[in-house]
Amino acid sequence: MLLLMMGVLGFVASPSLAETTAPSFDRRSLNMLTSGPLSASADRVSAFAVTVDLWVDPSGKIYKCSSSLFAGEINKVDEVCASYEQVKLVPAKNHEDEPTFGRLITMLKIVSHGQKNEREVRNATTSPDVEIVLNKFPEGSDGPYNLSLVVAVDDQGNVAECDGSPEIAEVLKKIVCSRIEDGNFGVMTSQSGQAVPYVTNLSARFTSQAQ
Repeated sequence: MLLLMMGVLGFVASPSLAETTAPSFDRRSLNMLTSGPLSASADRVSAFAVTVDLWVDPSGKIYKCSSSLFAGEINKVDEVCASYEQVKLVPAKNHEDEPTFGRLITMLKIVSHGQKNEREVRNATTSPDVEIVLNKFPEGSDGPYNLSLVVAVDDQGNVAECDGSPEIAEVLKKIVCSRIEDGNFGVMTSQSGQAVPYVTNLSARFTSQAQ
């Protein structure tokens, strides 16, 4: 049986910046992806996991894609991007609730029972974007603690806004945002080569010295 897993690397499911959201898949786009050329991967000898970096315009069109093998084996990793580029995503939105450019980094796993490298692929996970060790966790927070945030980036690659979903402990959210506020996420360009502001996601993992 084919198993498709869309694990997001450093990306948030429900960000809480006023109306700011990163690009995302909906049911229709996932169905298109699984019914495309990648669906034939169930017949492969080896399972595989790839990381995919997608640049998405305000209409939801993927206009730039890069992929790399993370686990398992695949003959032509380029066919992964060819499949993604046929799919239209839910576009990112800025704080004014307007569609904007976005960047989405995700992991794709294609694995069937009995395939070569099955266990390696099923267990494949990526490291968080930020790792922070605390002396102890805030009261009411248990660890280790994985945190997802949404980050708005300006046309120079600098952090313009940083926040996370409402259920995230506020003190942990502030720690991550303060850690990245002077960082640079890199400049994103439109199809015409113009630098543009965009929205992306970030993952953080907290551990405690007491653990």
